[in-house]
Amino acid sequence: AATGDADALVLEKGVPRDDRDRLGPDSTDAAGILDYWVDIMGIHPDEFDDGVLQRELNRAEFRGPEESATLTSTGIDSSYDKFGYTFHRARFDDWLRDRAEDAGAEYRTGVSVRDVDTDRSIAPGTADADRPRHVVDLASGESVGGDFVVLADGPQRTITNRVLDEYLPADAPASERLASRTANHIAYQEYRRVPEAVYEEVNDAIVFWWGVMPGETAYPWIFPNADRICRIGLTMPIGLDIDEFDRDAYALLDSEDDSIPQGGEYVRRLLEWQYGEEYDIDEEFPLVEDAGKRGGTETYPISSTRPIDSPTGAGIAVAGGAMGTTSAFHEGGDH
Repeated sequence: AATGDADALVLEKGVPRDDRDRLGPDSTDAAGILDYWVDIMGIHPDEFDDGVLQRELNRAEFRGPEESATLTSTGIDSSYDKFGYTFHRARFDDWLRDRAEDAGAEYRTGVSVRDVDTDRSIAPGTADADRPRHVVDLASGESVGGDFVVLADGPQRTITNRVLDEYLPADAPASERLASRTANHIAYQEYRRVPEAVYEEVNDAIVFWWGVMPGETAYPWIFPNADRICRIGLTMPIGLDIDEFDRDAYALLDSEDDSIPQGGEYVRRLLEWQYGEEYDIDEEFPLVEDAGKRGGTETYPISSTRPIDSPTGAGIAVAGGAMGTTSAFHEGGDH
């Protein structure tokens, strides 16, 4: 928007992280970008500051109990000649902030948005300073007027729901239709430094396991970072009842489990299952405690829904996780 000569303002509540100096978004860090997303974003990784790009990828591996598959091409033409890449999400977000500010945007951190009031009688492009089309109310008591609003408050859609309720039928409000105030999945991951031989196996791939833990949308992964660090994590539905599943059918369940394991236990079992015969997991796969959100780990509640359309005719766009854009390749809505 700033590049197009608009007055652009970014309001960011901000979350501290162990691996960033500045206050920034509560970034989901299972971050991988496929080749054609480079063109969608209009940002080539050659533009990044040092430390943003982690590893260039040439494949995605999908490992199942009985069959496996390796994807070496997305089948979509792209200006980027690799399969994709992984990146340091917090540094990427900070780089985007610098890019926006260089273009003339104003960026405020430590600011909470409480509500958005829209005057639907004002047509696009006709608002003025005395009568703005949208008024964004902040927790500080300040109000900010604007002609267009981009809602990017993440998959919980705390503000997005209330805004969209105005544009959907009264019997099907966004807050009920999208179920977005209720987290239905959890994502958990750890940053671990892996042995050289293990890193050589995965440093140019993203690896997913399917059918090794209960739940149709449950799967663990490994995303390679730099310096032999890998993000090892999983996503799974919340509220599964272990008694509804055959414990012996899943590699990451034990026959004596009386409940679904927690994320950290699942990661430990994954590493023991894959590498425990050859390595001491505690000693040779250490947690990198100065990475991620806190202590080398990250946990995120996710409200997973179908992607939704934006009421652009009203000067409102919904983006990222708030729009419902999550995927196995990038657990957040960045793409």
